[in-house]
Amino acid sequence: MRTSFACAALFALCASSFAGQLLESGSFEWPPVSSRKPRSNGADVSKSAMNADWITFTDKPDAEGGQLILGLTNEISRTGRQCIYVEFNKLTKPLVSTQLSSNFIPVFPGKPYHVAIWGRISKKQPLTLDQRVPYLKLRIDWFMADKEEQTGEVIWKVQPIPGSKLRKPLFTSAQWNEYFADVKSPADAAFIKVTWFWDTPPQEGETNGVIYFDDAVIEGDAPPKEEVVFDEEIKDDDKPAAEKPAEPAKPDDKAKPPVKEENAAKKTPAAPKQ
Repeated sequence: MRTSFACAALFALCASSFAGQLLESGSFEWPPVSSRKPRSNGADVSKSAMNADWITFTDKPDAEGGQLILGLTNEISRTGRQCIYVEFNKLTKPLVSTQLSSNFIPVFPGKPYHVAIWGRISKKQPLTLDQRVPYLKLRIDWFMADKEEQTGEVIWKVQPIPGSKLRKPLFTSAQWNEYFADVKSPADAAFIKVTWFWDTPPQEGETNGVIYFDDAVIEGDAPPKEEVVFDEEIKDDDKPAAEKPAEPAKPDDKAKPPVKEENAAKKTPAAPKQ
């Protein structure tokens, strides 16, 4: 019984440590797609107005040495209706690197954060351990308030896809699994920037298969967002009064009426002719 209470308390503590999701578009619902659609054909999460969280989304669509294609699909998802897919299409070229990079996300200094993404191998086009194994890499950068100067150490994590040959694979086709890092922001940090890389190793060989990713998260406490202040609607009372036409001038009471000519024809008679 004590063990159960202890586990419950630990779970509650962990849940409270990472209270909020700071990535509003971590579920990759925009732009909406109706099938598997590559980045180069309009499924670029960094180009959608609804995805202010993401600023970089790159792949290798050319056929030289095989392709590494990133995009969106509605074939499967962990939450929502769609997710990212990463397709290694007969890729033999070494040291290919693609990425998904976040914007500057506000954080508090000296606080814990949970950075993660969920992955799942395709059943129809699996990435297997009997071929050249690619890598998922995570990079975390911290920035000070001016966004120009970095602070703290850059954090790197590397995960083979689907996993290491010496242990049970992390990513499988049976379920979604989380790849994460629990970190603490530096004492003078104001922003975090997260980048996910999909890379091929320097060794020769071929990589072929598809893996899906969904629900990228940065969980933790964050400063309140700056509210966008719009110009207030001008009320009728606040509008400047429209110019009215000038009123006709009033007659001057002191002005004398014009003198009427009486008998305009009455004039001094001409002298009679002699």
